[in-house]
Amino acid sequence: MMMRSLLVAVAFLQVTLGAELRGLNPNKKHSYNPAKDFTCLDGSATIPFSLVNDDYCDCRDGSDEPGTAACSNGRFYCENRGHQSAEILSSRVNDGICDCCDGRDEYDSRAACADTCIEMGKQAAEEQKRLKALHEEGYQKRLEYSMQGRKRVDNSHTELAEKKAELESVISELAALQAAKEEAEEPEREAKEKHHEAWEVEKEARKQERRLSEAKFGFDELDTNSNGYVSVEEIQARDELDDDGDGLVSESEALEYLDNAREINFDSFVDSVWDLVSDKCQFKKVDEEPLLPTPHPEERNEEAPDDYDDDYDDDDDEEDDKNSEYEKMPEYDEPTKVLISVADEARDAFNTADRRKKDLELEVSQLKKFIEMDFGFDFEFTNFYDNCYEYTDLEYTYKMCAFSKVSQKSKSGGRETSLGVWGTWSPGKDYKEMKYDNGEKCWNGPSRSATITLKCGLEDELLSASEPNRCEYAMEFSTPAVCEQGKHGGPHTEL
Repeated sequence: MMMRSLLVAVAFLQVTLGAELRGLNPNKKHSYNPAKDFTCLDGSATIPFSLVNDDYCDCRDGSDEPGTAACSNGRFYCENRGHQSAEILSSRVNDGICDCCDGRDEYDSRAACADTCIEMGKQAAEEQKRLKALHEEGYQKRLEYSMQGRKRVDNSHTELAEKKAELESVISELAALQAAKEEAEEPEREAKEKHHEAWEVEKEARKQERRLSEAKFGFDELDTNSNGYVSVEEIQARDELDDDGDGLVSESEALEYLDNAREINFDSFVDSVWDLVSDKCQFKKVDEEPLLPTPHPEERNEEAPDDYDDDYDDDDDEEDDKNSEYEKMPEYDEPTKVLISVADEARDAFNTADRRKKDLELEVSQLKKFIEMDFGFDFEFTNFYDNCYEYTDLEYTYKMCAFSKVSQKSKSGGRETSLGVWGTWSPGKDYKEMKYDNGEKCWNGPSRSATITLKCGLEDELLSASEPNRCEYAMEFSTPAVCEQGKHGGPHTEL
């Protein structure tokens, strides 16, 4: 009680002597009249004025204790002559730490607070001067950005009109080229089909011819007495035809192969026996060249492969080559080749125009996307488009591609992780904040996102990157595009 009485007396003495009420912001002075009771600024109570600054919190908003630490939600005003005034939390009053540069917040503590306001004021003035110069120089660059951006957008409008006109022309041309292509392909198709049909007939004839040739070799090998017939005894001499596996080819087994005849001639052999025995007997290979032989590389006037070996002899490979050449379709005749050449030219012309159409459609789409992009108040952010900027800390390299994406990659290697794709400018931020969202999903968490805060600087540069919340990234970007004429960032108004 004694302390409260003393503080009340001090407050009363301050008022009666015309002194300012300790810790009171001059802007609120009109609400503090010592000649009448004090009403809390939030209207929660009315108390005798003598209880103001008595180190006891009577108002819910703490307005009755501007100069003490009694109210946790109160504010103490630092006059800070020579520097910039500020308000601090009442809890910092008399806590032994000098928060006001003039030391007035420690009027009843053991803290020895020197008045540093004049020196701090000088430093603040220098900083303000530096920031003002920065903004002025940056603003000039911003004007250049705007001029370049406006010109680029104007050029894009012109280019878009030209591309659209060219696209319409190509689309019209494609219709004529399509008709010409179809007209040229019809006789080509008919000629090719005729050639293929003839080849199928020829191939079947060759197949039968080869079958007869192989059958003749097999027949001659079985006809051991060369009498022009294959007999039961000659069949019994071939162990491969032992069907019941008793080690002997019985007479009945031989008769089954010969269709119950004691002997058969070649024609009957081809019709009823050859297909049965050819898969079971190992006959000598047909010693003949394929109908379409493959010439030696030197005979084709081609350079032999480096690994070609004249002494290399592999029967299986040679047989495969022969079979391949044997079944290879012959070249088209000259009239068909002419038709193919004409159709190829028509196809090439159509395909070239079609590719140009697709390229133009992509270019038109990209130009529209560019023109519709929000590049700021006066196109000052246009030069960011398609440009990427990187920042590297101890662990990661961060990449911000303006109006496209943001990513992160470990310095130790590995793939790039998407932190978000371009979303929008943050509402109400005057083009000071870019939002990227829908990045890769965190394990057992949300999709990654990133917020890029822009600050005035003379260069376009990604300054920092952090993850203040899980999967939510914050980055700071310096650029002249946000520098404003006549503005600068002064010291904060609250300590």
